[in-house]
Amino acid sequence: MTPTTPSVIGRHVATLSFLADDDTAKRVFGLLDGGGVRWRLWSRRAIRHGGINADDGLTSRQREILSLAWDLGYFDIPVRTGLEELAELTDLSRNTVSQHLRRGMRRILRESLL
Repeated sequence: MTPTTPSVIGRHVATLSFLADDDTAKRVFGLLDGGGVRWRLWSRRAIRHGGINADDGLTSRQREILSLAWDLGYFDIPVRTGLEELAELTDLSRNTVSQHLRRGMRRILRESLL
């Protein structure tokens, strides 16, 4: 499970956003139930995987970061997420995430345009 922003904690209520596959989400919900925590699922959204394949010349890290950036709206207009959030989600620095994005996009564009 990967926590995302915003996480808001108040006196009697907490709001948590996170990315998780179905099995992990079910385990989190089970832990909440087992701990006697009253909870409510406000929304759930599927994140697409795929589109970038293993023979595209990208490193696995470039592929991972590009896919995450795409899924979370880094390339949307207006932007829905930025380098800071991508860095937090991947436990990398903003500079490292930026380099992975730029190098991955450079490789994709080079293969597409040349």
